[in-house]
Order: sequence, then structure tokens, then C-alpha cells
Amino acid sequence: MKPKFQIGDQVWIARCEQEQQWATCPDCGGTRYVTVIANGDTHTVPCAGCSRGYESPSSVVPYWSYVPTVEQGVIGGVEVSGDSFEYRVPAGEHSSWIKTEAELFLTESEALQKAQAMQEEYDVKEKARIFSKKEEWRTWAWHVTYYRRQIRDAQATIERATQQLNYAQTKEKGR
Repeated sequence: MKPKFQIGDQVWIARCEQEQQWATCPDCGGTRYVTVIANGDTHTVPCAGCSRGYESPSSVVPYWSYVPTVEQGVIGGVEVSGDSFEYRVPAGEHSSWIKTEAELFLTESEALQKAQAMQEEYDVKEKARIFSKKEEWRTWAWHVTYYRRQIRDAQATIERATQQLNYAQTKEKGR
């Protein structure tokens, strides 16, 4: 059995990387402020959804997405692994990728098609993860109880914060 690629062959590698993206904040719609109505009074407050730590609101929130990419490389080594071959492609000064024939291509367009297919596969897996149980060994009834409790706790936090805001606004402006 002869390997598809030889040492010194130029190849294209299909990859899919995670990249941080930015979207308009869903809480404030990009305005950096939200309006709270409490006890009939309207209050405009800085958005907590798009502020990070002690920073002011930024109007955007980060999220991660998969981006198909291709890299060109040169086969630096070939290893036999059972009935198949593994190829070493230098990835930097002191590192290299170990790839199978299914991950290497002769043309950039073939590699890009594979990378786009990988992106679709990762997106499907991410959506499946979102719509699966948080803890697989627990029942769906446990999950319903857990998330209802999370919602109740969040609502109680909102109520406490609203009360503190209302009280703070009755005090003098200086201190």
C-alpha cells in the first residue's frame, strides 16, 4: 500500500477555528441603556448585559462561532498507522500537525469545501448541545425543576435590585 502524499508534497489543510464575534446587545439594542419601570416610575440605567466587569456598557456582546479556514503546508513526514497513513505537516518552528489523508487536499478549493462541511457539522453539534440535558444522567423532570428554580432566583434578584434602586433614588443626590 502506497501513501497518497509523499514527503515534500504541497498540500492544503481543511480547518475550522473558533472566532470571537460581536453582536448588538439583545438587552439594550445597542443603546447601552435600559429603561426600568418600577412602581410606576421610569428609570434609565446603564445596561448590565453589555458591560463587562467594571467597564461601562459597550452596546455589543461577544459570542463564538466556527470559521472555515484552509492552510497550505508541506508534508514533512509519513507514518504508517495500521492500514492507513498519517502525515506530519510543520505548523510552526517547534510544532507540527498530524493529519490523515481525509484532512489533506491537493487544491485549495477542495480543502475549503471540507472546511465548510466541518463548520456545518460543528454548528449542528453546538445546536444539539444547547437542546440537550445539562446533566445527561438526570431526568427531564429534574431539568424542569432546576431551570424553574434558576428563573425564580433570577426574578428574586431583579426584585431586590429594583427595591434597592427605588430606595437609592429617594436619598439625596450627593451621597
